[in-house]
Amino acid sequence: MPRFLILGAFLSFMVNIGFSRFSYGVMLPALRAEFPASYAAFGLVNALNLAGYLVGTLSAPLFVRSERTRLLTVFLATCLVGAGMIGSAFVHDVTALAVWRTEIGLASGIAIVLTTVLTFDRVAPAVRGRASAAMWAGLAFGLAAAGPTQPFTLGAHPPFSWRALWIVMGVITPLVALLFAAAVRRGAPVPVPAPAAGSSGNAFAWSDLVAPRRFLFLNLSYGAFGAAYIAYATFAVALFRAHGLPSTSVGLAWGLVGIAGTIATFAIGPLLDGARARWSLGGTLALGGIGSALALLPSLGGTLTSAIVYGAGTMATPAIFTALIRRRTDARSYPLAYSAITGMLCTGQFIGPLLAGPLVDVYGLGAAAVFGTFAYALGTLAAFADAALAAEPAPARAARAA
Repeated sequence: MPRFLILGAFLSFMVNIGFSRFSYGVMLPALRAEFPASYAAFGLVNALNLAGYLVGTLSAPLFVRSERTRLLTVFLATCLVGAGMIGSAFVHDVTALAVWRTEIGLASGIAIVLTTVLTFDRVAPAVRGRASAAMWAGLAFGLAAAGPTQPFTLGAHPPFSWRALWIVMGVITPLVALLFAAAVRRGAPVPVPAPAAGSSGNAFAWSDLVAPRRFLFLNLSYGAFGAAYIAYATFAVALFRAHGLPSTSVGLAWGLVGIAGTIATFAIGPLLDGARARWSLGGTLALGGIGSALALLPSLGGTLTSAIVYGAGTMATPAIFTALIRRRTDARSYPLAYSAITGMLCTGQFIGPLLAGPLVDVYGLGAAAVFGTFAYALGTLAAFADAALAAEPAPARAARAA
């Protein structure tokens, strides 16, 4: 694999998701302390961020018509993510925060799709599973980097405050955009054999979203995963603090989510290039559900175990989805397929905070963990149904073996 390109993609995922999305959960206790509002209100703010991500993801195929357009768009979108984090550092009410979070979601949705497309175009089919794992490991690494900052986010003034941390993340982001653009320019797309005359290859069609042997159960699984993982990510830090744990322990737990996720995502890479890749999805979703349930244990041991198990299962899961979608589609229709199926993830992400926030207000922070566990269980069942039903098309097997 082209190492410089993979490094650029890894860092792109780190800032566009790891920093921009998961830092919100880390900073939630500090945000509530400064802007008194219900958990439902802060859940809505996160839902708007993910609604923006949905719009960005679905609009990304509009920018894939030429290599130059793709590269310029991913560079500008990543810079806008950085600008959004810096802008968020200067808000003084929940409404302004919601505006910036929506902008961040929109820009990051575009950036992630185009980062994936540009990277896969330059990676041989036989190692795209490992490339997918390496990219998504950046998300977990970004989360791991944000975790240790949690004890400082309640500081009233810079440099020890949530505002300063978002500024630092925002400044790093355009530097990553430059690095990724340079990495893309250094590599050339891998030639893809044209399909035989009269053959559609693995071309994606919208009807595939409801076809049981194509993407129906993968689609349902991704939606359930979106609702499950974001409920944990939004409220876990607040739940751990409600258990009475000190800020240093909470920061350690959040860091362990990222560390476990980084290790698990890299470790699963080789499996994604094998014939049994589709069976791994149910396993990682089951791990995520166990980790979510363990968050209910009001002890340091339970919290740390929850963080490790949730991190290992959750952070590896998107890498599996990304690899499976690419294996089941051709190069031409992959951007559309990726956007369409990721749209289901975004829908789950949008619904998750909207449902979990009011449940937390009524039943307490533990309700978010219960909600996440239930959603993970549904996703696990759908993932195993997909593995049993979805046969990999012959062209995909031949391309991987080439």
